[in-house]
Amino acid sequence: MAFLRSRIHDVITKLSTETSVEVDLELTETSVEVDLESIDVAGAHNMDSSTSQVTLHTIVIFLLDVKLFGQWFTTEKRFLSVVVNPVNLVSVIGNLVAAQIATEIGWNEFAISMFSLGMVHYLILFVTLYQRLTSSNQFPIVLRPAYFLYFAVPSMASLAWKSISGAFLVSSKMLFFLSLFLFISQACRPAMFKKTMKRLNVTWWIYSFPLTFLGLACAEYAHEVKSLMASGLMLLICIVSVLVFVFLMLTTVLKIESLLNKKAPNK
Repeated sequence: MAFLRSRIHDVITKLSTETSVEVDLELTETSVEVDLESIDVAGAHNMDSSTSQVTLHTIVIFLLDVKLFGQWFTTEKRFLSVVVNPVNLVSVIGNLVAAQIATEIGWNEFAISMFSLGMVHYLILFVTLYQRLTSSNQFPIVLRPAYFLYFAVPSMASLAWKSISGAFLVSSKMLFFLSLFLFISQACRPAMFKKTMKRLNVTWWIYSFPLTFLGLACAEYAHEVKSLMASGLMLLICIVSVLVFVFLMLTTVLKIESLLNKKAPNK
């Protein structure tokens, strides 16, 4: 009789334990499902917010393109041949960045339109800058680092077209080689930037982000080609980009007072 009672007690204990475990598992699964649903809702909210911000920025860039092209074509005092300088290339980079971001959120047709506008814009600026008269619109020496924007545009264009086409194809490689050639052609002329480097100026930071774009394009090229030469080129450009950034950061921190208190020369 005592043995039967002990067996009944063991069975009841086991059943209560299993029931409590099942209840705990059900509660755990319910809480996990609730957490996942809350994460999905938060992620969708963040995605909608990011999409709206991208939409606003791309629309602003498009409206600026319309205004700039309209001024260059119709306003006598703002003809492109009169006001052009290498800093204008920043607006081209904005078009290409907008094209890449539009591709990532699924706006493929809009990305292609922004890319085409950016490349036409770059072609017009490139030719106009090469043919500008020496007697008009002299570019200040202090702004000569902006010449690095020449190769920043094709570097960014190769990345944008890679996003649009889905792979680093021949067109992206052609743009990458163009940017590499323009970089080498400027790196072989250090005397052009010698006067600019005599005194610290904010414009020195223009050296940094074109090299970053070139390094990113090199990384995509090396990933596509998978050769020793491409990997070595990527490593070289990335090292140069990092060293330039570290040099600019340290120089700016150490000479911040002279940077804020002195005016940059106009010539």
